[in-house]
Amino acid sequence: MIKSYYSRSFSILLLIIDLLLIDIAFVLAYKLRFKDFVFNHNEYIALLVLIDIVWIIASLYNDVYLFSKVTQIRHSTLKLIGTFLLHLFLISLCFVAFKEYDYSRLVLTYTYSISIFSIFALRVVYFLVTKQYYKSGFNAKQCVIVGSGDAARRLFNYFNHEKSSGYKLIGFFDDNPTGLMPDNYYLGKIDQIQDVCSKENINELYYAKDLTDINLIKNLTDYVDKNFKYLKFVPDLRGLQKSKFEITFYSDIPVMNYTQAPLGGFFNQKIKRVFDITFSLIVLAILVPFVFPIIALLIKLESKGPIFFKQLRPGKGNKLFECYKFRTMRVNGNTEKQATKDDPRITKVGAFLRKTSLDELPQFINSLKGDMSVVGPRPNMISQLEYYSKEIDKYNFRHFITPGITGYAQVNGFRGETKDIELMKKRVQYDAWYIENWSLTLDVKIIIMTAWRMAKGDEAAY
Repeated sequence: MIKSYYSRSFSILLLIIDLLLIDIAFVLAYKLRFKDFVFNHNEYIALLVLIDIVWIIASLYNDVYLFSKVTQIRHSTLKLIGTFLLHLFLISLCFVAFKEYDYSRLVLTYTYSISIFSIFALRVVYFLVTKQYYKSGFNAKQCVIVGSGDAARRLFNYFNHEKSSGYKLIGFFDDNPTGLMPDNYYLGKIDQIQDVCSKENINELYYAKDLTDINLIKNLTDYVDKNFKYLKFVPDLRGLQKSKFEITFYSDIPVMNYTQAPLGGFFNQKIKRVFDITFSLIVLAILVPFVFPIIALLIKLESKGPIFFKQLRPGKGNKLFECYKFRTMRVNGNTEKQATKDDPRITKVGAFLRKTSLDELPQFINSLKGDMSVVGPRPNMISQLEYYSKEIDKYNFRHFITPGITGYAQVNGFRGETKDIELMKKRVQYDAWYIENWSLTLDVKIIIMTAWRMAKGDEAAY
């Protein structure tokens, strides 16, 4: 769990600056549209207030103002993109809820364009200035490592590689050096730590040994408490194959959470469910009266058989459910065989439906029922579950949450036929990442990417 080094005051200041940039963007947008800096429409004052309130909600939800020295511009940029997408979605929902459709689309377009440019420019300037500041070495924190094992070596490599991290590594201590660290950085044995740190004015100590030496840890914690220094622990967690963990406390007992699944929380589950129902109702309300009848007629005209194809598929917790699709194949008895390129079973209408993903539209009914979500790991066939769960690590983990109509793996190019096991492994990796990093913003982003792929056609769809 990443915590910020910066004060709450810094976060509040940055939030205020962003709000000022958004307000300036809105005023300029109003000027461009109505040729006047004075608001002649009271409803636009209300809109500006709404935009500011929604920005506060969206930005705090995405932790946009949670910075640390190791925060990278790419990480911050992705959070900002997600926040703007969530902001646009929430504003749109407000328009629908309050039945307000009279606002100028140009004002909104100019506001978002100017806001995005100015806030991103501010972030770039901020990161470039801070990077140069830390790279200069001015006021860099001097630190040492306790230990010389693999965790110590990886930390040493980080400090040497990230010259702009704001840290200056002085060396390491160990009674029996392992040889993984350069000899010229060796400062002495464990019992020399306090003397050397006091003489060299060391700011931070990084403990990179195992956590079983209770006496050593007690001595170090007493020393840093009395001498106003920082002590940080660098455990070797490579065996867990995770990039991040959440550490919580049960009273005074530290508990590390290995399973990262935001949708395990009650509030997140309800937020996603409300989103699924709302989005599915909107889609079905638009498509059922107009698009569904046309597709149904085309299917019936080309081949005999039902309009809908129903198949049992494993859902959340491997529980089977009946998945709906428009029928894209001639009726056959081999429904557990995955479709391949130029598959003779696929009809001409079916090929078009698959190419445009229109065959998946009935799954919004599954979403309303709760069997599926709008976004999530795609539900595979039962035969695939039986095979891949034995061959691929974490395959079953993708069934930790409700399957989706579209998913993170699909918008990253992993959809359709899986010709070899490596392709399925990649799909599982993307699904696992989605489960561990879910947010409402991410769902909105995936939906937009899916719509774009549908519009241009997906080569992997057949």
